[in-house]
Amino acid sequence: MYCKNCGKEISDGSVVCINCGAKADSEIPFNILSIVGFALSFFLAVPGLICSIIGYLQIKKSVYRGKSLAVAGIVISSVSIVITLIVIIYAISLAATIATTYPSYPSYYY
Repeated sequence: MYCKNCGKEISDGSVVCINCGAKADSEIPFNILSIVGFALSFFLAVPGLICSIIGYLQIKKSVYRGKSLAVAGIVISSVSIVITLIVIIYAISLAATIATTYPSYPSYYY
């Protein structure tokens, strides 16, 4: 979050600005896309990643809260996508190994 008096970035839970000593106002709204991206990252990784990235970019350009939610959504979505790709590659390689190792017909017919 940002100080309304001096404009410097301060931590989200701050009561006063460490730069100028002004009272921190928590009236700054949350970025909705960062919240949606964080929630989607647990169930739908790609839309969660997209929403989190857009929310993060909006937060950098303006004064919104929720930067940590956007970063968490990006990380969780990215990890989920990587794990899904690893599982798919492993399943394909396992299926190929099984198909080449074991014939599709019984050997007692020879």
